[in-house]
Amino acid sequence: MPGRTTLCEHVIETKDAAPSRTRCRRLPPQWEDEINAQLEELLSRGLCRPSKSPWASNVVLVTKKDGKKRFAIDYRGLNSATKKDAYGIPQVQAILDRLQGFQYFSVIDISAAYWCVPMREGDIEKTAFNTPRGLFEMTVMPFGLVNAQATFQRLMDNTLQGVKRSESYIDDCIIYSHSFEQHMEDLRTVLTRLRQAKLHVKLHKCQFARKEVEFLRHVVSRSGRRPISSAAEKLANFPRPQGVTELQRFLGSLNFYRSYIPELARLATPLYELTRKGANWVWSNKCENAFDSLRHKLIQEPILLAFPAWKEKFVIEADASTTAVAAVLSQRNAETGQLHPVDYFSSSLSGAQRNYSAGQLEAWALVSACRKWRTYLGARGEVELITDHCPLKWLRNQKDPRRTFARWILELEEYSYVITHRPGKENNLPDYLSRNPNVAVDEKVQDESIFEDKVFTVKTRVRVETRWDAVLMRKQQNQDAVTKDALNQLETKGRVSTGQLCNIAEGLDVASDLLLFRDRVVVPREAQEEVMRRVHAAGHFGQRRTLQNLQRSYFGGGMARDTRKYCRSCLTC
Repeated sequence: MPGRTTLCEHVIETKDAAPSRTRCRRLPPQWEDEINAQLEELLSRGLCRPSKSPWASNVVLVTKKDGKKRFAIDYRGLNSATKKDAYGIPQVQAILDRLQGFQYFSVIDISAAYWCVPMREGDIEKTAFNTPRGLFEMTVMPFGLVNAQATFQRLMDNTLQGVKRSESYIDDCIIYSHSFEQHMEDLRTVLTRLRQAKLHVKLHKCQFARKEVEFLRHVVSRSGRRPISSAAEKLANFPRPQGVTELQRFLGSLNFYRSYIPELARLATPLYELTRKGANWVWSNKCENAFDSLRHKLIQEPILLAFPAWKEKFVIEADASTTAVAAVLSQRNAETGQLHPVDYFSSSLSGAQRNYSAGQLEAWALVSACRKWRTYLGARGEVELITDHCPLKWLRNQKDPRRTFARWILELEEYSYVITHRPGKENNLPDYLSRNPNVAVDEKVQDESIFEDKVFTVKTRVRVETRWDAVLMRKQQNQDAVTKDALNQLETKGRVSTGQLCNIAEGLDVASDLLLFRDRVVVPREAQEEVMRRVHAAGHFGQRRTLQNLQRSYFGGGMARDTRKYCRSCLTC
């Protein structure tokens, strides 16, 4: 039996709106039997009564988690005429972020929460609903009213006002404490407040004095949070979508747990393309692979995220590919010194952003991550930004930055930050986020075979064994005196001011430990013939086409002259 609070009433403000009345729908016979049975129970408990109201809404049966049917009312007509209550509902993430450092938890579920709130007498007639037995109206706040959540959240906030170490999200409460003795006292305080408010609890759904509890579809413990196993299993068993609506349901379920799926934006790109306005429904192999990979993510790669320690420094590791940016927010464990992930972030790039240079992409990854976690960074103010793009170390020291960079630099000045360069082969965690889902995140990457370098895909359609190219090109650039000198200057000063390449210093950049000129790989003199051979052999095109293909991805002195000479000497041609 639900309680009946005396602390508030639910009010429906409709001003001068005409009563909303819907005709009674025909229902299947088995539905009529179920509705009549539940209606009889409502009448016997005094939760509804016969009505002569000019308002009328229809009854629907909603399937609950246990498979049983729940009596509900379709109040869309009434809701459209109702003045909205702007009282805020807490953010789930904000509640979870307050749980760092606590050892004991209790979760309380309010029994028939909405029915604990009586309706204001003058508004009871507005809740009227049609049934096979005639017209009835609710004497308590029913499910389905547009302002019901706000009313109950306000009631819970007032009930628990001033109570430390407790939070409520509508009808779910969590109590958290450092010690068992303190927890018993906190629990007693909360239960006393609920009894005074005449709110009953559902004992079989409550969890008392545990070190690990399920709360708002997360498993919470001293160590951090992870998704509940039932959610992971539900996603794993999700049937293949047959249309946009079903696909949106799947993506919506994924989105709730997106902080646990690092590479979501990249993996889900083919699926998001299908939801765009005007897109044709073509379920390709890419879509099938993306769907199959994503629905098993929470089971295959269970991730425990730590709660933020607000007094400790945050670390952001960010990276970018040609389709997405990704980052991980971490903090160092005081005992082990290891970085523990607090949250993951990934975002697809827009069409314009995909035209960014390598330097812009890496900078955008850092800026978008700081925007995402502004709440965390603002609390501490100090943050370490880790990137594999060496010139970003000198971001603050640019004298005349371009307009986009100038805006980003100004935005980052809100924080006390330091940018740390970590070579691409060591920066495997954000690379894992934005590009390669199969790299272990707890080990350094020792093998270059997983390399899939972004510089060969920015503004280019030519791909010639990029993994081999990247490994060899790094080695050759570091052996060549000219390119090695430029790389050293960029790493130490952020700019090339002397040497043979100083006249093109404005266009020089470093990405994944490779020297670039305007997003093209700078090819040392000794390597130019081999690069020309490989590009020309891809199709044995003529001089002009071969040179175009080369210049899309590579830059080198005398390349036009040498290409013409090489093509003329090609025996195959």
